[in-house]
Amino acid sequence: MGAAALLVRTAALASLLIVVTATAGCNTIVDSSSHMFGAGLIQPHNNTWVTYTQETVWKNKGDITKVNLYYDEQTKCLKGVKPTFGYNSSNARRIGVEGSPAGPYSSVDLKLQGTEQFIKADYKFSTSCVQYLRLYTSRNRVLAVGNSDSSSPLLTTWPVTPKGFLGFFKGWTDVANTGAQVGQLMQLQLVWAVRTCNDSSSTPTNPNPSAPP
Repeated sequence: MGAAALLVRTAALASLLIVVTATAGCNTIVDSSSHMFGAGLIQPHNNTWVTYTQETVWKNKGDITKVNLYYDEQTKCLKGVKPTFGYNSSNARRIGVEGSPAGPYSSVDLKLQGTEQFIKADYKFSTSCVQYLRLYTSRNRVLAVGNSDSSSPLLTTWPVTPKGFLGFFKGWTDVANTGAQVGQLMQLQLVWAVRTCNDSSSTPTNPNPSAPP
């Protein structure tokens, strides 16, 4: 294969990998969302908290292909979430932190395979933080971190549309992200998406929807 042909083929493959949601005749839109959950019930009166959303990178780079979760074993709190959008690691976007000056937090991650998607989540939270998060995939795999034995109620969220999936996260951090500091995750929200297609035969399907009870 000539050098020119190789470059063309490489560029074509790269474009297919980056734009995960580029399906002919289809449009990916927000379906629904969970409640915002975590520390407190509303933004603190001192107005130091800052909200972050990943909607723009999701629309520009494609569906989630991997999620990293960061958990502080001492405070028993989820401190950060970092999904990757598309297949380029540079498209990972974190809300919260990965560690403290004392060192990195405990972390877990799950890389999705093929048409696999996150389709349901369980969570627990207290007045101080998100205590536990468990994400389920369409292939019956699970990504979980936190204190599952917490006495807080176990709550569940899933898309309104049966074929919906996790689009992106929104969250509050305790301070704004600057060059000198990064805010810790205080509250989290899961935003569910759905793909609508003009031709139903081209609609991606979940091999096992695992519909919640």
